[in-house]
Amino acid sequence: MLTSLPPDVLDHVAFHLATAHNLGPPAALVPLLSAHSHLYSLLSITRNAHLYARIFRAKFDYHAAQRRFSQHASYSLALARQLVRNCQSLQRIRRGHLCVDDLYRAFALCLENDGMNAAQLAWAGLPDLIERYVLNRLWHGRDRSHNWPPESRENAFALWLYWYSLTPDRLAAHSPAERNQLQSLIRPYAVYNFRYPPFLAPDIHWSFPLRLSPDVLRDHSVLTPHGFYPQYREPKYIKHSFIHYDHDLILAEPPIGLVAKLLYVALLEHQPQEYPSPDILPIDRAEADQIGARGPTLADYLAFGDLRAARPPTHARSSRHDSDWNRWRACYNPWSDNIPQVPAYAPGSLTGLWAGRFLDPDVDDYFRAVTAGSFGPDLEQPNITSASAPLYMRLREHHCVSPAAPMPAEEDVMNAFFARDFPHPELWTVSEQGRRLGVRRKGRGEEWVYETFVSGRAGAHDDETCALCAERRSREEARAAERRRTGADVDMREGCRCEGDSGCECGDCDADEDMEEDEEDDARIQRIRRAVQDALGRDTDLEEFLERVAREVDSEHSADFDSDAEADADTEADDASVYSCSAAPSDSDGSTAGDIEDSDMAGGADRNVERRCDGVVDVIVTGETPRTPALAWRDFRIYGRVRPWDGLVVLVRAPADPRERDTYVFRGYVVGGEAIVGAWRHVTDSVHSVPVEGAFVVGRLDEEAEAQRT
Repeated sequence: MLTSLPPDVLDHVAFHLATAHNLGPPAALVPLLSAHSHLYSLLSITRNAHLYARIFRAKFDYHAAQRRFSQHASYSLALARQLVRNCQSLQRIRRGHLCVDDLYRAFALCLENDGMNAAQLAWAGLPDLIERYVLNRLWHGRDRSHNWPPESRENAFALWLYWYSLTPDRLAAHSPAERNQLQSLIRPYAVYNFRYPPFLAPDIHWSFPLRLSPDVLRDHSVLTPHGFYPQYREPKYIKHSFIHYDHDLILAEPPIGLVAKLLYVALLEHQPQEYPSPDILPIDRAEADQIGARGPTLADYLAFGDLRAARPPTHARSSRHDSDWNRWRACYNPWSDNIPQVPAYAPGSLTGLWAGRFLDPDVDDYFRAVTAGSFGPDLEQPNITSASAPLYMRLREHHCVSPAAPMPAEEDVMNAFFARDFPHPELWTVSEQGRRLGVRRKGRGEEWVYETFVSGRAGAHDDETCALCAERRSREEARAAERRRTGADVDMREGCRCEGDSGCECGDCDADEDMEEDEEDDARIQRIRRAVQDALGRDTDLEEFLERVAREVDSEHSADFDSDAEADADTEADDASVYSCSAAPSDSDGSTAGDIEDSDMAGGADRNVERRCDGVVDVIVTGETPRTPALAWRDFRIYGRVRPWDGLVVLVRAPADPRERDTYVFRGYVVGGEAIVGAWRHVTDSVHSVPVEGAFVVGRLDEEAEAQRT
């Protein structure tokens, strides 16, 4: 009966059979493929990549990959092979016997998640598995590092996966004992920056690539029992490779010291808060004004206690992680001349209201750890843990748009890469008026003009005058001339008999595709996306809109998820036979990718994605403490910059009252588009001495909701 069906009808039967239970591998195909050799010849993955690409689109999120990898991630053969890899990883995770490549792949699934990936990982039991790893294995092997908790690739990726798999309900469900245990395990990674740095390159540098060798840089560093400070990591130890959409993909190891801060603060925010006695505090600001009291009120303490700055990205769209992906994808070798071609920071990300907390470590404990060769009981269970203080900021971004010249940067993190005397009012004039920031040193005629970012409004970028656009056009013309010279524009696919719906699918012709045509197609797609976004307005999530339209047009590509999916053990037993052994090339062996050259960044999987040029060549940030928090927790002025290489945000917070001296420098990354995470330090005379540092996390607040609340 089945053998007499036309191939297209048989495809539909196989597709609906494979996606009847959408969670987990398409194990229901096994009996169908085993029924007859004719069915196998029509439906095997080597003969019918299009079918398995449809199954992939029904089971996994794919918009992020297409956005980041150009059209290569839409080829049926690439999707079919990715289905194999994803399902094999899910099986191993479900059995609790995963390899290091499964950590990389699960990490990529989290960063590409638009809902379906998270459901698949939950089906595989990743949240429980990773939490068990953190509780039982995170400190395993500490005897090889003088009892210090080990910093390994497994631990780094495991903690990031733990963060991505958390939910508010899971955080709230921890018992006090469980929460204390997790905090004790994560605390060293979150607090001791001298050993577990949260940055991809030391924060003291602005210009990349670094011109001095690691040995020379270490000669100017401080030697501690933990190595040199600041730490310069050798790229071969922090870059890792695995196969992703048929590409050898390199990722920088996301810093364990960064995600540990998120986790530690998230756990801290979910434990009972202690407040001063209401008997000694005004109830609210109105009562404080009435009695002439200064400082925080009971209402201020309660509002601070309700803050959730470290919010797990449970329902975040994958587009929120684009800058994170670009950062981990590109920023592993600060000595490489291959400067990242994709932005590690999305202009406009900082504008808005932010609130959270920063941890104030015990100074004696901190310096005892700095000088400790081994991690003893006094550090493992300190008598005094870090206190936390409120941190409120209203920030504004200002962009230098080409062809304008940016304000020169100094290699001085202590003043956010500005000149050390900036912005002393006797030496500098800084004016913010309308949508314009003007900066000028007094006594000199030159003024640097920056455009203030306003969400929903077009910037001053002009393709015709932008030097970045002109450089891109020159590169395109040079490549076109080279193609004409070498005859590379001859169609290398002549005679191809592939019938796939996404371009050449035979695997042989694929390698000969004209890469420049890809770039032109991608540029056209990006122009269409911009036009659609402009028509919909900036408040509309374009990815969500496109997903909704896609479902309406072709519902068979996105079958509904069964939230009560049957975790039937029989569905995993034999599903490996669905796939031909030759369908998926072997992945990496889990070793570091030291033998892969940095040219990967120049010719890697995401090289051909046409990035929208906004002309932004420098980002300056200004801000202050909002009025209500300023009355409670003191008033501060804020200024800073964003490091282009990896999107490191550096903010100086100085008291509004010039008679006060406690100026702090906050350095961190925007993570998931909704939190700024990093470390603060005092301003000191030397960047090479080990400072007392503390973690900080601030989350974005809804200004309208906050205005109604206050």
